[in-house]
Amino acid sequence: MGLTGKYAKAVDAHRRALELCRGARDRIGQATALNDLGRALCQTGDLNGARRAQSRALELYESVGHRLVRPTPSTIWAASASGRGTIRLRPRRMSGR
Repeated sequence: MGLTGKYAKAVDAHRRALELCRGARDRIGQATALNDLGRALCQTGDLNGARRAQSRALELYESVGHRLVRPTPSTIWAASASGRGTIRLRPRRMSGR
């Protein structure tokens, strides 16, 4: 199996993970699955699907106030492609260190 086949299997696995997280109403899990799905879709050449998945992941992360998420090139791309402009970085506080 070539890399394309492995990425196709990854796409299927991330879609299954997304459905499980939706069923459990786990919004952070959904965002993580969508982020990973977007990365896999990008590798298969489905750039529109990747953009949609990453844009939705970013929306979910922001909606729950998830502060551990750092913008990656793909989430920055998703934000710019969705017309949402720049992403503001928030410093992460380290407790007990």
